[in-house]
Amino acid sequence: MPKIGHAVRHVAAALAAGCAISALNCFNDPLTPVPPKWDTNLTLPLSNRNITLQEIVEKDSTFLRSGGGNQLVYVSSTTAAPTTVADKVTVNPPAASGSIALGAFEVALASVNVPLQSPDLPSGSTMQVPPMNFGVPDVANAVDIPVDVLCASGRARLTLTNNMDIPVTVMTPIEIRDGAVVHARFVFSGVIPPRGSAWAEDDLTGDRIVAGEDLGGLSFSTTGSGGATVTIPPNILVATLTASGVTATSASVPSLPAQRLKDNSTAGLALRDSTKIRSITVRSGRLDLTFTSRLPIAVRLRFRFPEVTRQPGGGAPYEDSVAIAAGGAQTFQVNLAGYTITSPSPNALLDSIHLVSTVVIPSPVNTSVTMHDTDKVLVDMRGGTPVVADTAAVVLKPTWVDINTVVPFDFGKLPSKFTGTLNLPAASLGLNLTSSVGFPADLSLRIAARKATGDSAVLVLPGGQQRILPGTSLIAFNDPDVGQFLSQLSPRLPDSARITGRVLINPPDVYTPTPAGVGSIGWNSAVGGVINLNVPMRLGLTDGMYQDTVVWGDTNADGTVDNSSNREDLDNVNSGTVYAEIRNGLPVQLGLAIQCLDATRRGLITIPQAGGTIGVAAGSVDGTGVVTVPANGSAVIPLSHADVQLIRQADFVRYALNVVTAGNGGIVTMRSTDALQIRMWMQFSFKVNP
Repeated sequence: MPKIGHAVRHVAAALAAGCAISALNCFNDPLTPVPPKWDTNLTLPLSNRNITLQEIVEKDSTFLRSGGGNQLVYVSSTTAAPTTVADKVTVNPPAASGSIALGAFEVALASVNVPLQSPDLPSGSTMQVPPMNFGVPDVANAVDIPVDVLCASGRARLTLTNNMDIPVTVMTPIEIRDGAVVHARFVFSGVIPPRGSAWAEDDLTGDRIVAGEDLGGLSFSTTGSGGATVTIPPNILVATLTASGVTATSASVPSLPAQRLKDNSTAGLALRDSTKIRSITVRSGRLDLTFTSRLPIAVRLRFRFPEVTRQPGGGAPYEDSVAIAAGGAQTFQVNLAGYTITSPSPNALLDSIHLVSTVVIPSPVNTSVTMHDTDKVLVDMRGGTPVVADTAAVVLKPTWVDINTVVPFDFGKLPSKFTGTLNLPAASLGLNLTSSVGFPADLSLRIAARKATGDSAVLVLPGGQQRILPGTSLIAFNDPDVGQFLSQLSPRLPDSARITGRVLINPPDVYTPTPAGVGSIGWNSAVGGVINLNVPMRLGLTDGMYQDTVVWGDTNADGTVDNSSNREDLDNVNSGTVYAEIRNGLPVQLGLAIQCLDATRRGLITIPQAGGTIGVAAGSVDGTGVVTVPANGSAVIPLSHADVQLIRQADFVRYALNVVTAGNGGIVTMRSTDALQIRMWMQFSFKVNP
């Protein structure tokens, strides 16, 4: 006999569970059969249980809380994926032009030998030379090399070689003259001994050396031969003019030596971008340089950017070189990835980068050339690709960042089992945002979720825009707007929502293009946070339907059979009746229908068999929707022999619970102290086996 009780009890237990809103599968009451007192009738007590909503809270504390006045509150907290700044921190260098002046350059001047002869000492004569003064006529075109050099530096040396056997003294400075203009003056001191030499030097800075210059001021004296007879040579003196260390500001020369110019020339390339840099580590970006030579010779141009270094705070600057033909042009791409662009002063912002260059003449030039220190190489700079920051300390121009992210709505298993039209007067939705962006930002966003009808419900940020600061900020939506938004999502709750909008970083009213406006930002800077949803269970509900399918004999809601029965014993059951008495202290009207399913989930029998539901009215509520007087209801469900035989085949039980708040969808308050009392028993007759 107890086996029959187990078998039939499964249907009755489903009835009891459904009438308790299935207690959301949250209560179980082991049923113990009472031994029969008669051979042909058996009465089984099924349930006598008082269930409060507090039990549901305790079994599902993930989402439900008991708040002030014992009001139930649905609580959900979801982390929103952060929106990164990524490639929005950029500097777009405008097209800029500059020039690289050649500067002073080295020239190599051939030495000049000038023989000197005096009419006072005839060449080839043999004589006793008395003490005397003698002169040498000016030598026209003494500088007979094809040069015209304006010296920036250098020294000239005049060496006098005495070919006579008598001593010689230079009486006046010897001059290199271009007409009346003296370009070099050499002052000798002391005596030039017989067959000896002496030299004097002059600074050539600012002087000019030109072909055809004269040698003048040739006045000498001698103490004579001391009574001895001497022979006067053909060239009594030889003047040798040499130059060393000569650099020129302009020159026409027959050749130039290979050289690396020591003077660096700088071309400033303005960064006329509204993002002002203190320091930026480049993730990607390129500068395109075009060099156009105005030089008459081929050169190699070495250049560097002092503000562009390999590591923050210093390190080797970016440096490279390019070969340029005489009067030619060359392009060059500067890949800035991995470099750091830094202002020279930590208290200043970088308004330009400087291209510092050195001109190299890689090999001797053996043809005549005319050059000036003002000859130049023109430089054009263009941003090949934007300079994208990996990390940066900058004054960021007002920059928009788009937000488009999906966040889950976690209602547990409710969306898959519940439908209904909700009316939520209010709910709380807050975004606890965390910003690692080092600037204030204006947030403009909306939350959209797909409704069951196909279009979307939209929740807009109050005021349309709200300012957030670096760190943590709270963005709160209006409670009535949130309630209306959630109400639109019924009858079937969505599993996610999409947050869209934009963030304006460093808005114009706080943009300060001075060091005071510098902030930290980079590729990984982000705005993210946690979405907190609090829904007070003060609501209206119409057309509510909660459906679920459970395994036959599962009394613990774990998806497995807890009690097995010998279903063949059900063949001996003639008929039965299930009795239920319900005291509803909930502010919702309930209606339950049960369907037994076979292993393929095909329907076998629906209870009540005539259709409809096992119903009970909602408890009476006051003006705030709080239950004041419970409602009573009862049900009598007869089971025929055929009904029992259909139940006998069941592997699953599906129940559907209609739920409507009091007042036909009025606003009610669900409290943890609200309770549902169910008393159920079963009576059936059976055939006695001999």
